[in-house]
Amino acid sequence: MQRRSFLGAGLACGFGPRSSEENVRHDCAAVAGRTVDRDTFATKVLTTARDHVPALVVEAHREGMSVRDLLGAALLAGVREVAPSPIGGPVHCMMMVASASYLIRWLDDELRLLPALFNLDRVKNSQTRDENGPRFSMRAASVDASVHEAPNASLEREFVTALRDWKLEHAEALAIELHDRLSANELFELLWPAAIRDFRVIGHKAIYASQARRALEDLGWRDGRDVVRSVLAGLLDQNPYDRATSKETREILALYDANAETAASLEIGSGANVPGVARDPARSRALELELRTRAPEGAAAAMTAAARDGADAGTLWDALRLRSFDQVLRAPTIAGVHPVTSINALHAIATTTRDRHTARTCLLQGASWLALFEPLIEQRTPAERRALRIDTIEAGREKGNPSEPREEGQRRSRAARLVADGEYERFARLSASTLARKAREDHDYKFAAAALEEIANVAPELAPSLAGAAMAFLHHEGDPDATVYDSVRKLGHK
Repeated sequence: MQRRSFLGAGLACGFGPRSSEENVRHDCAAVAGRTVDRDTFATKVLTTARDHVPALVVEAHREGMSVRDLLGAALLAGVREVAPSPIGGPVHCMMMVASASYLIRWLDDELRLLPALFNLDRVKNSQTRDENGPRFSMRAASVDASVHEAPNASLEREFVTALRDWKLEHAEALAIELHDRLSANELFELLWPAAIRDFRVIGHKAIYASQARRALEDLGWRDGRDVVRSVLAGLLDQNPYDRATSKETREILALYDANAETAASLEIGSGANVPGVARDPARSRALELELRTRAPEGAAAAMTAAARDGADAGTLWDALRLRSFDQVLRAPTIAGVHPVTSINALHAIATTTRDRHTARTCLLQGASWLALFEPLIEQRTPAERRALRIDTIEAGREKGNPSEPREEGQRRSRAARLVADGEYERFARLSASTLARKAREDHDYKFAAAALEEIANVAPELAPSLAGAAMAFLHHEGDPDATVYDSVRKLGHK
């Protein structure tokens, strides 16, 4: 069977061992049809065995459920049955929804169902991991009746105070009411400071908040109430994993206070939430070199000095992009992924917020966070990669598909060449297609979406370097096929 047809409309619902086929057909019949909503499907996924989910998803899609609704169901299923705190591990199935939605735009029709299939499979994986520990199930929403009569401005002030003071139950109760009164951007505007103040769990607080907002922007605010509740539980965890010492906690939160105070009086040309204006790529490269030697406070100070010396927001963000991609180049592991996804999240917040102070604080926090990442990157960098630096990546003469299973250096130079020749769209399509068929876990999607977005955001002169560095973690055609991809191909042959 040709690849174009195996995800098409004619698939039957017969996946799994013959002894269970009758149960699978019954499950499919229960969700098939255009009237099935995300809520119903999310519940069905949570009560279906993991190895039967591909058949369930394919049949629901064949009967009219869109990829967008399938991703919405993945988000709802995750927030309802996966513990949101501490943010990490199982929570990635919720964090990858926005990434999957972003990458679909680069996929041909025959592959566009795969991100939703993969995302729902990861929900099942997270559900199993969660059940192996203390069982989590989001409790029913309840609101103190007294808040119904309070004006918006009063509730918003109270919500901000609850976030500042780490009062989860009160913040959650207010958020339930505010969800019905505010737009997604209006409510997330209030919680951005809580999302960007705390580096602990390697940036995941900002990542989860940003990814949730982007997912809801794409999937609809109607389902946002429980998503916001999940995000709040993660943001207001005062000691994720019980690992941070009181000294470490004080230092990280003090770093936010200092950066927020500096940002209050900082002026940045073109505004930190208007990317791509009057950039200076040479200055970005020089600033990235300087940032490599700076501690967290010094990194923020270097950004502040550059801004006061006339560097615009685009130039400053580009320095952070170079720095984060240099880190994944040296340590192409989950550790190296998080500098890129953290900068992507902070930049997304900076470009979403209408508060210039929040946007400027994101920029300074980004510089400090990359410095906080550096000891972990050094620890995880193999000896043979220590000499790699993003400023040495050049577009090679050889043209071709950078996703072909060649030596990494060749794939780096090919990727840089493709982007340098103005073929970013082809690079994105090749990368997304390979990912959809090869992805093994949530970080594959999170990184690919963040990397492609930041390569598109960076100054064109710097894009080849970022594309080349990204090849350190992006999949290539020599990697094994994803389990979900294999499952669906088998299903297509039935």
